Amino acid sequence: MRLDPRLLLLLLAVGCAPSLNNSDDDDLASDDDDLAADDDDAVADDDDDSTPWGDDDDATPTTRGAITFRATFGMCWGECISTLTLDPMFEEGWILTEGWEGETYTERWGSLSPNGVDTLLEVMDSVDPSDFNEVYGCPDCDDGGAREIIFEFGEPTTTAYEYGNPPAVLDELDDLLRAYEDEILTCNYGIWFWSIPGCDPVDGGGPVPG
Repeated sequence: MRLDPRLLLLLLAVGCAPSLNNSDDDDLASDDDDLAADDDDAVADDDDDSTPWGDDDDATPTTRGAITFRATFGMCWGECISTLTLDPMFEEGWILTEGWEGETYTERWGSLSPNGVDTLLEVMDSVDPSDFNEVYGCPDCDDGGAREIIFEFGEPTTTAYEYGNPPAVLDELDDLLRAYEDEILTCNYGIWFWSIPGCDPVDGGGPVPG
């Protein structure tokens, strides 16, 4: 049987054409330079590694950092430890109050207000934790309690001082962090926190209805 010359030419053309398999098609998922696995603009493959939080200059950083504000009382029964953590990148804060035996008294999460976020970012931009001493005064001496501020951006740094008696260099920051602490503990929120689920604001406080 003789093949039609036109059919023979068609078969030869197909045989000489580039492979139509997925492995060679730039428009398919496994090979497309515009897809996450191969794209130089994707998080995993960006050639520009100048950012500290990943590979892609256009990616949102996982975290910018946080500030933790603690209070501890050594000779104490009941709520002896309070830990407030504020994370402006995720726009949230949470507090845990507990006893020395691991008892939990308060565990609460809240959504920071825009003002709360912006103020924390300004603190992170303007404060150099290395300017502070590791310890001021005599924290928790004579059962007076201690405060710690833990700066968790850059190299984690802790500074400690007497409860209610911050050094002059930390006075304004202590006032600010106590304001965040007061809102999430009392539920009288609306300035630094916008929402604290399951925590009803007290009379005279809370978010302004939108």
